[in-house]
Amino acid sequence: MQKCVKTEHHYVSIDIMVRMTYRWDMPQSIGKNAIEVFRALRSAPKSRLELASATGWSRNTVAKRLDELMAEGWVCESEPDSAGRGRPYAQYQMNPKAAVVYAAVFGWHQLTGALCRLDGTPLVTDESPVNLDETQDVLPVLLAQLERLSANPLVDGSRIVAGALGGPSSVANRITTGAWAQSPQLALELPARLGIPFQVENDANAMALGLRRTYPHVDSYIFVKVATGIGAGIVAGGRILRGVDGLAGEVGHIPIPRANSQPCGCGNRGCVSLVTNSQALMRRLSTPEAPVNNLEQVRRLVLSGDGNAAMALREAGQALGEALVGVITAVAPELIILGGRMTQFGDHFSTGVREVITTMTLPAISSRIRVDTVPDHHAAGIQGAADLAVDQFLGG
Repeated sequence: MQKCVKTEHHYVSIDIMVRMTYRWDMPQSIGKNAIEVFRALRSAPKSRLELASATGWSRNTVAKRLDELMAEGWVCESEPDSAGRGRPYAQYQMNPKAAVVYAAVFGWHQLTGALCRLDGTPLVTDESPVNLDETQDVLPVLLAQLERLSANPLVDGSRIVAGALGGPSSVANRITTGAWAQSPQLALELPARLGIPFQVENDANAMALGLRRTYPHVDSYIFVKVATGIGAGIVAGGRILRGVDGLAGEVGHIPIPRANSQPCGCGNRGCVSLVTNSQALMRRLSTPEAPVNNLEQVRRLVLSGDGNAAMALREAGQALGEALVGVITAVAPELIILGGRMTQFGDHFSTGVREVITTMTLPAISSRIRVDTVPDHHAAGIQGAADLAVDQFLGG
């Protein structure tokens, strides 16, 4: 009888040239009944009795389906829980090594991708340069990365069953053309080109979903990515809020007074991203004698004790806090999670956010809400994209 065991995971980077016209060979197809079992096992391992309750099947039917799926390697016994009294019941889970999914996140200058197990564990990773500021065709970049990953000997490329991709918001690109304006076409082209179900998602949403495993007991939270743009993934009741056309979470385009009605690429004026994003921070710290052209220079200024850099970060956090006040009052989350390099230069940025939330939201909310930072939002994005890919495999 096959059992699932914990193994050491390998993380590798590969750089080999391969074809870009590959079409994936699907693994042995599985039926509707198997998918129903997988869905029942998705949240946690279950006993046969629990599976019978979840599916509505008889215990004999459950036993038959489990035997079939275990013989094919799709389901295995989980490690027994020895915390209770007496002999533990056998519990079953979807075999995380039965197949792999492709998970990727676009940044403005880099595509980070991975082939992951069904539990979201990355097996092989790859980073590819890209420039979303230009009208670059991103589809060949993505396909080339997928080829490199599938050629790695640590994975079986023929077992890729689904994929998901997180990318920057296309709000500004509705006005100014850019590479990510292709995202609606990607959502249509990728399933046809790859022969697998594929989802294209806002990157902040993917990152927010990935953080569910970091904060398993938090039911409602807001993740905010602070980078070239400002975007948020809003999780309420354990589910992401997408809104009309997936536009929920566009907190970078909330107007605030301190932005002084500056025009924004979205077509509005005074958006918070104009005074909070990385470009705004670098402009503020630059002088003719000492221009600041990248965030590494900002980090060095902060670490050297530069008071102006620390204050600039704190005030950028305060500006973001002002934009979040209305969202927090409406959603009442338990937690605000900040991601992006700017949030990692000490606690200056998060302190600014916390100050405004404390003073401008209802005491019943501000007394309970926490503000946290995540050190690697890209890893969260890969985890979230992997979860979305598994959702696609299971039929959405």
